[in-house]
Amino acid sequence: MRYYIRTRVHDRQKMAATADVVAMDEGETASQETAQESPASPSVELLGTELARIPKKWYEFGQKMGLETTQLHLIETEKGKEAEYYFRETLELLAGEGREGDVTWESVVRAVTDIGETELAEQLATKYGVEREETGEEAGEEGGEDGGSKVPELKVQKEEIRALLTKKLEKGDTWYLIDVRWMKQWKKYTGYETWDQSYSGEQSYFPGPLDTSNLFAGTESHALKEHLMEELDYSLVPESAWNKLVVWYGVSDTSRPVARTVVEYGLYMKHCKVEVYLLNFKLSLHPKLSETVTKSFSRADTVAELEKELRHTFNVEEKTVCRVWHRYMSHTYELLSDSNQTLQDAGLYNMQTIVLECQKEDGSWPRATTQASYQATHSTRSQDSITGSTSSSAQSTSSYRSGGGGSYWSGSYSQQPTHPGLCGLSNLGNTCFMNSALQCLSNTEPLTEYFTGGAYKKHINKKNPLGMQGQVAETYGTLLDDMWSGNSCSTCSPRQFKTVVGRFAPQFSGYQQQDSHELLAFLLDGLHEDLNLVLKKPYVDMSVKTEGREEKDIAEESWYKYLQRNQSVVVKVFQGQLKSTLVCPQCSMLSKTFDPFMYLSLPLPVKKTRKMEVIVVYADPNKPMVKYSLIVPKRGTISHLKTEVSEQTEIPDDMMVVVDVYNSRFHRVYDNKENISHILDRDDIYVYELSHQVGDKDWVHVPIYHRELVVKKVNYGYSYTQRYHNLFGLPTIIRVPRNTSTYDTVYQAVLARCSREV
Repeated sequence: MRYYIRTRVHDRQKMAATADVVAMDEGETASQETAQESPASPSVELLGTELARIPKKWYEFGQKMGLETTQLHLIETEKGKEAEYYFRETLELLAGEGREGDVTWESVVRAVTDIGETELAEQLATKYGVEREETGEEAGEEGGEDGGSKVPELKVQKEEIRALLTKKLEKGDTWYLIDVRWMKQWKKYTGYETWDQSYSGEQSYFPGPLDTSNLFAGTESHALKEHLMEELDYSLVPESAWNKLVVWYGVSDTSRPVARTVVEYGLYMKHCKVEVYLLNFKLSLHPKLSETVTKSFSRADTVAELEKELRHTFNVEEKTVCRVWHRYMSHTYELLSDSNQTLQDAGLYNMQTIVLECQKEDGSWPRATTQASYQATHSTRSQDSITGSTSSSAQSTSSYRSGGGGSYWSGSYSQQPTHPGLCGLSNLGNTCFMNSALQCLSNTEPLTEYFTGGAYKKHINKKNPLGMQGQVAETYGTLLDDMWSGNSCSTCSPRQFKTVVGRFAPQFSGYQQQDSHELLAFLLDGLHEDLNLVLKKPYVDMSVKTEGREEKDIAEESWYKYLQRNQSVVVKVFQGQLKSTLVCPQCSMLSKTFDPFMYLSLPLPVKKTRKMEVIVVYADPNKPMVKYSLIVPKRGTISHLKTEVSEQTEIPDDMMVVVDVYNSRFHRVYDNKENISHILDRDDIYVYELSHQVGDKDWVHVPIYHRELVVKKVNYGYSYTQRYHNLFGLPTIIRVPRNTSTYDTVYQAVLARCSREV
């Protein structure tokens, strides 16, 4: 059995907080049930008594009014006249604390109405001359779905949200990011999962206002943390679900809504995806290229929308003729001429510099340009680009072709020719996985000689239904020409290559981290099919008779049949045969096969330990908390973690508890047998020293939460005052006798423990 009481702690000089006290055994997540407190005997023994549950609707009232558990119990059991007396007493108490403006008879009547006690609300309104507003069900009936402030029952909440979460992604829709921990807390509170109903309606699992602060890089930053992962860091909900959750739970003051658009990826294999990370561009106005303003854009935005934002940022009039350039190398810029092209199709990448150039009054342009001839799938390099300098001795290299136009200009600089192949690849934004695969293949001599010599051009197979219309082979060949020309700069941009790959393999079209081997496998398969010399693949029976034959003959026949459908430079350079032998355990029959392969997995030694950081909270409130770095077995248990902490702190491992703290509450209490792998690197793990051993039958360890009353004015078609409690600070733990504790002993223990924060 768990026990629950609440007591209000006041230090008018320093703090006013509420402690939520729960008896907790190791391995349990903190949970709360309401203890009945006798109003006539404040020192009654609270622990060990039978507990009385207060209906959820009165909890809702309490959250609105900031009431205590005992007072709520009085309202439930003593309605009417006693309730009126209580309300008057409560108002006097709140007024005495200097909050007379927060709680009025109008707010009391409104709160009572919202929880469905319309009869009591009518009595109070009549007696105290309060004009009732249409709230709750009354406003909902006339105002529709969002017409009232009445929060639906938990069953209704979860069914409404469940239906909305099944919505398919559609291009242009808006979805919101929610902290995955808040979402898990809400699911526990509502009993969302059919197999997890044990905490449904428990006030200790009330998720509180929506909170997205943990998703941002800093408290003042508008940028998301890097490398956030769905269902590990955040959950996605459609706009309609977000709006409902905001009405029901509100949004914390430290949070900002994270709205993202659904965009469509891929040219031939289209699929929709929520664009979690936006493109950040450095905008500048020519000629002040060093003065930039960073703005965010969706990949679904068009070049026209980009130009509109540039004009707005630099106060350029609509009648002024302008053109937009993007920089992809130190001194090389490229024109974005197709205004209807999306930023994704234009191949733009994160933190790229975008330049707005305005035409002069005489109709000329500040920068000289040249037209680069290009084909739809090729990059083009020229030695004759025009620079902004009038010096005839200045040398420069040209750009890759533009996604929507062939114009470019390059800054004046000198560059000595480099050794062929000695060329880096620009990181377009989390594309190191792609660059490593390209550099690997670029230094595979037989394949590179085949491409740089131009032999691939006569082998391109554009009619192969399994290929990519020759586009992957063409863009890869063009990239190798640039890398091995010896005339390039020290780096090249594989932007056009990435754009083409993204059309046929949408998983590589974004700027998320990907697996390098997966990209390498796709590229080799794509090159093989684009360069397959077999224009019309015949049907081939791949079965080979093996009985009584030499292995060499079996292998040669298998390879011959394979070549009837597959002949390319990739087969010649990268593919071979792998012999597999099977023996029947019953009849000892032997079967040998020779299968083609292109990759062999190399087992690497796995690191058996991991580094973890934990914060130790000592039982002595005068001792500061200390962060420790631990080396623990990867496949170890919480018991191993405790042993390591014990060695560094000399705290006995049976006098500590390991918890995950989130949003100022114990999100999870770990059992000794749980695997350490359940703890993620981003989790905030605390180890609390206990005063007595875990499992001591004479003592109970009680978690303490700190909370404050938040009062907000809300307007959802009508205005009302929303009151709820926010948890703050670090939770802590006290110990009290299991069978002899009184209200006073618990109260004093709470005060003593809170002295750390006061």
